[in-house]
Amino acid sequence: MSKFNVMSWSVLGLGLVLIAGLTSESTAESQAASDPAVELAERYGLKAWDDVERIDFTFKVALPDGRVIERPWSWSPPEGLVTADFGTDQERTFSLDAIDETNRDDHAKFINDSYWLLFPFQLVWSDCTVTDDGNATMPISGEAGEKLTVTYPDDGGYTPGDMYELFLDPDTGLIAEWNFRKGGSDIGRPATWDGYVGLNGLMISRVHEGPSGSGFTLTFPKVAVYAHGSVAAGTPMD
Repeated sequence: MSKFNVMSWSVLGLGLVLIAGLTSESTAESQAASDPAVELAERYGLKAWDDVERIDFTFKVALPDGRVIERPWSWSPPEGLVTADFGTDQERTFSLDAIDETNRDDHAKFINDSYWLLFPFQLVWSDCTVTDDGNATMPISGEAGEKLTVTYPDDGGYTPGDMYELFLDPDTGLIAEWNFRKGGSDIGRPATWDGYVGLNGLMISRVHEGPSGSGFTLTFPKVAVYAHGSVAAGTPMD
């Protein structure tokens, strides 16, 4: 399974630091059925992934400094092809298996944006350790939920040793909030997981917000999943 690196918030201004493995090949079969990583990924539609022909999505984030970043993408997982600035006069296509200086910046941004879109799948696609820490208090709402801790290796990637604390809704079993800890730091960057929509077997969170007053909001205002020769699209958002 091919591996890709992702940039940190300090590079992309967004805060997602992971070692990515974007591929249609799932490793779930080699993991125990009780593995919390597999269980969570399957709640998000991992078993439907092999049927996905294409995903079109727009990544939009409002940052605390007032900047708004918006990037439209089209991704064909079977072909390993990604089109940046999809639907615009600037659109350009590159292969995830052929990264060079001409497309490295697009590649890094796509890895970041697609991780936000499909993070639960990366629990079985990428090189991480997932542990179930039992019940815990969510960092934003203060409500109770099951906590999973995702830890990345101390070497490899742009900022090794990153950790994600995932807080699961006790009713749905889906992520309600997470807390990103850069390099395993004690200081976290929490965000909500909200605005869920089911599209051709995939469960996608379209809204992520930081704590009140943080000035951070990340959305997927447009998202469409093509599978079985049909398309399922979420209602466009502002």
